[in-house]
Amino acid sequence: CGHCKSTKPEFTEAAEQFADELMVAFAAVDCTTQQELCSNYDVKGYPTLKYFSYFDKLVQDYSGGRKKVDFVSFIQGQLSEHRAQHTTKTNQDAGFGVNV
Repeated sequence: CGHCKSTKPEFTEAAEQFADELMVAFAAVDCTTQQELCSNYDVKGYPTLKYFSYFDKLVQDYSGGRKKVDFVSFIQGQLSEHRAQHTTKTNQDAGFGVNV
């Protein structure tokens, strides 16, 4: 499909930007060969983009832009949020009892 063809290089370039980031993985699924997987995640149109967070077991539809800058910005925001939550939890666990 035309939308898939225009999204793929942008998605790929964004993935390359995070190649050294161990907390990030980009993946693509061909729903013509992985019909059961796509059905399990309610994929009905293409391209469908999903965000999976291994930290809080979240699966959500991605509804942002389809350009590299959009994907990068979204992932950076998710990483910043996770790191902030992790820092707060670590400080609380250490007995500081404050959010920093």
